Amino acid sequence: LARTVIESVGDDQRKNGAAVVGALVLLTVPWAIVTGSSAYNEGAVNLMLAAGMACVLRRDINASPWRQGLLIALVCAAAVLSKPTALFFVPTALTVLMLIRAFSRSELWAIGWAAPFGLIMLSPWLLRNTIATGNPVFPYAAGVFGSGHWTNEQVERWVGGHHFDGSLLDRIGMLASERGFWHEQWMFAVLGPVVLACFVIGLAKKDTRRLMLALAGALGVQLVAWLLLTHLQSRFLMPMLVVMALVVGLGVQGLAHRAREGVAIVVGIAIVGISMFTVYSPDDRGESKLGMLAPFTFDASAIIESVPPGSISPQEIPTSLALAIMLPDRTDGLYLLGDATPLYMPDPLVWHTTWDRSPIAEAMDNHEYTKATETLRELGAGYVLINFGELQRLHRSGWYAPEVTVDRVQEFLRVQGEVLIAWPDRGQVLMRLNESEVSE
Repeated sequence: LARTVIESVGDDQRKNGAAVVGALVLLTVPWAIVTGSSAYNEGAVNLMLAAGMACVLRRDINASPWRQGLLIALVCAAAVLSKPTALFFVPTALTVLMLIRAFSRSELWAIGWAAPFGLIMLSPWLLRNTIATGNPVFPYAAGVFGSGHWTNEQVERWVGGHHFDGSLLDRIGMLASERGFWHEQWMFAVLGPVVLACFVIGLAKKDTRRLMLALAGALGVQLVAWLLLTHLQSRFLMPMLVVMALVVGLGVQGLAHRAREGVAIVVGIAIVGISMFTVYSPDDRGESKLGMLAPFTFDASAIIESVPPGSISPQEIPTSLALAIMLPDRTDGLYLLGDATPLYMPDPLVWHTTWDRSPIAEAMDNHEYTKATETLRELGAGYVLINFGELQRLHRSGWYAPEVTVDRVQEFLRVQGEVLIAWPDRGQVLMRLNESEVSE
C-alpha cells in the first residue's frame, strides 16, 4: 500500500525506485518488524492508515463525496477497532491531509459523510460495551459513563498504567528519550535525517510542495496527539511512519533523474542493512532479539522424545510447547497467574487481564490458600502456570491485584500443589493443584 500510494501521486514512480524506497522505509524500520506480529495491533493501524491515504491521494479513485466518505469511514473504523487510540492518529491525519492538499466543497462533504458512516461502523463495539458494562468506551471515560464491573481500585490501577505524570515540557522531552524517537527500534539517527532531507527536496519542487505541506500537517497533528492524548510509549508513534514513508518516496522522486536511482539504491540498502543489524544484534544480555521465533526452529517430535514427563523442562523449550508435551491429554483448565497471554497457551484456560480482579484475591488477602484452590477448582482449573517475573514487574508498577503478592503466591505454591515443570531463568513454574473437597 505504501508503494502504490507513492506511485499514484508522483510521476513515473515505477521506473525511478522512489516507491520502493518509501515502502522499504515503512517495512524495515525495526519497530514495524517488531509490531508486525499478532502480539501487537500497531500493524493493523498502519495498514488502515495507508489504505486511507490511498483513498485520499490516488488519482484513479474518482468517487463521489459520499462514496469517498464511506471508504474513509471504513478504514478509520477498522483502525479504531484494532486499537482505540487510533482515533487520535488515523482520522485526524486523513482529515488534515484532505483539507490542506485539496481544500474544496467536495472534500468537506466527504469528511462530513465519513463521520456518521464511521459511527455506524463502530456501533456494534459501542453497543456491546454498553450492554456489558454501561460504558460504551469501557474502560475509558469511567468517570463519565461508569466503571461497569470494575471497582474504584481497579480503575485507579488501569489509569495509573495508562497515564503519564509530567508537565508539557516533560512530555516534549520524552520525544528525545527511549519513550520517543530515541528508542533503538526507531533507528531515528538514520530515519530522521532522511525524512528531513526528503521533505526539503519535496518543498523545493513545485509539483509536490502542497502535498508535502499536507503531509507535514498530518505528522504535526499525530505528534500533538501523541504528546497530549497518550501515556507516551515509543511504539505509539508508529502511525507517523506511514506518513514518513510517503515523504521519503516523494523526496527521492524529486531528485534529478541520474541521482534518483543511486539515492534509491543507497538509501534502500542503508535502511535494510541497519534495521536488520538492529533486529538481529544481541540485546543487553547477549541474547537474540528474535528469541520469540525460537519455537518455530525446533522439531517438536524430537523434543517430545528427549523430555520425559515430570522432568524440568530444558530452558530452550518454549513454555507453550513444554505444556503440550508434559500434559498432552489435559482436561483440567490451566490458570495463568501473572500472565495474560491466552493465545500462546493450549486450551482449556482460565485467565483474566492484568486489570481485572483476580478470582483468588480475597482468599490470598486472608491467607486462605485452601479456599484459593477451591475457587480455582470451581472455575475448572487443575493447573496453575505462575510467572513470578511478571508478577514482580506488575507489582513494581502498581498494576496487579495488590492482594496477590509474590510472597503469598510462593506460600500457595508450597502448600497447595506440586511443581511439575520449572523454568528458573524465566521465573515460571507449572503446578498441579491439590484435590479439593469441591472437586471431590
